[in-house]
Amino acid sequence: MLRKFFAVLFLSVFAISCGDDEEQNFDESFIDKDTLIEQNYIYEQYSIPLPIDLFKFLGENGCFQPDVMSNLSIKDRYYTQVQSAMNLGIYTADLAYCTIFENGQNAMAYSDAASYFANKLSIEDAYGRPFVERLERNVDNIDSIKIITNEAYTKACNYLDKKGVYNVLPFVIYGAWIESLYLIINSDSDDELIIETKQKIIDEYSVIGKIITYMYDVQIETSAYYYNAEMKVLISNLDELKELFEEYSKDKTEGNYKKIADRIDKLKKEMND
Repeated sequence: MLRKFFAVLFLSVFAISCGDDEEQNFDESFIDKDTLIEQNYIYEQYSIPLPIDLFKFLGENGCFQPDVMSNLSIKDRYYTQVQSAMNLGIYTADLAYCTIFENGQNAMAYSDAASYFANKLSIEDAYGRPFVERLERNVDNIDSIKIITNEAYTKACNYLDKKGVYNVLPFVIYGAWIESLYLIINSDSDDELIIETKQKIIDEYSVIGKIITYMYDVQIETSAYYYNAEMKVLISNLDELKELFEEYSKDKTEGNYKKIADRIDKLKKEMND
């Protein structure tokens, strides 16, 4: 699943960066085409859309707001493996937010944070010195940063999958999804964009069920009590959030939308505690 997650991130960012420009600045040799073919296959399993798709409309009409992203200093705390996995998802979403707004300096900082948690999950293969050196050489080239960082994420999830550490992947996906909704809801927008923002959030209703289904599938496949117990908490969180979405679909009031926003804010804070 995590392989699907980062594959879609890579493909979405790549498509955005290609756009209508005839001339591109990045080196296409960065792309591992064999890996991407495999990623497309995995993506079909659960079809969980990636946050980058939500950020695209903000990049076209909104403004970059670094203050809504996660604090980089929190990575200096002690973290369990589950917490590290969720933080990898959180900083992945923040990185996607940076790249959509083509902010290379912040992208570097959040790449470093994502790398920190990836290494805590023993994914050194994707985040070694070559990765750092490539980023340093391309700090002013946002197109290359998009390619390099997403290639690293693809390698990271391939590593986890090969090692059979699939029971940590749901926490990465959960962290990235909640963080993405939080960033969108808390980004300042004009009146017209606010309407589109609300629709983008509500469109995520169907995604809740897909993530829950994925977590149930992982629970069936693993006998690790610790991970299953932690996953039950996340499933409960998602079930409660789903009820709020259903309430809003029946009565689209500002009060019901605020309940969704407040719950996402609460879930975001719980991940950072």
